[in-house]
Amino acid sequence: TRKLKASLVGRDVPILTVSQDFDEAYPAVARWIKTLGRIEIGIEEGQGFVVRALSQEGLVFEDRRSQTLGEALIALERGIAQAGL
Repeated sequence: TRKLKASLVGRDVPILTVSQDFDEAYPAVARWIKTLGRIEIGIEEGQGFVVRALSQEGLVFEDRRSQTLGEALIALERGIAQAGL
């Protein structure tokens, strides 16, 4: 079981600290965060989860169809991997 720990830094910005096995479960996401850009994960009111992969140039991948955080992370992993990023 993966555990995410949220803490607040600065102006109520949640920062997630993840265990080492996150890199193993989501290798494309981990590689993206460490080398290419950043991700955003959130909830849109009445819509479910939204996940995005962003580079310095802008939006690279987005998914708005997930109903759970787990589904959102899987969609992000697949989207980044399929794009060859």
